[in-house]
Amino acid sequence: MSALTIHRLSPKNQVTLPRDARSLADVKDGDVVCAMLRKALHDDSARRLPIVTLVTLPELRRRENTLRERFAADDTTRFRKLQILNEGIRQLAVDAQRRIVLPAHFVAHVGIAESRDLYFSFSNDTVQLWNPAHYLAWKGETVDGADSDLDGLMF
Repeated sequence: MSALTIHRLSPKNQVTLPRDARSLADVKDGDVVCAMLRKALHDDSARRLPIVTLVTLPELRRRENTLRERFAADDTTRFRKLQILNEGIRQLAVDAQRRIVLPAHFVAHVGIAESRDLYFSFSNDTVQLWNPAHYLAWKGETVDGADSDLDGLMF
């Protein structure tokens, strides 16, 4: 099993945004991050596990503008793509300690309500919040000595 850096969700569903998250490097007290419920992409449909994706408001605007430009000639498709991108987004306030509060249904979506442990995965434009066991399963690694088969993890 890989050694993951695990972060702890507080009883109030607060978590501190890691300082090494490149896409959130400039986020400060009073800013917001946009949180979206998603499924991780994978060729194996059984490994399309639930995650929360965080982006900054400028990044969300950039993605919206890309869709507007790409589908400028097709109002219906443009509207649909923008709706899909933005459905369920929640703006989460960042406090002075770089903490955000995850809504309860986000915690349930990722499957960390009981363990309170989560794993952050970073890219240059997003941060993903994972259930650590799901992340390892998505990668195809053994979880707690079990077979990497995901039958027991699907819900």
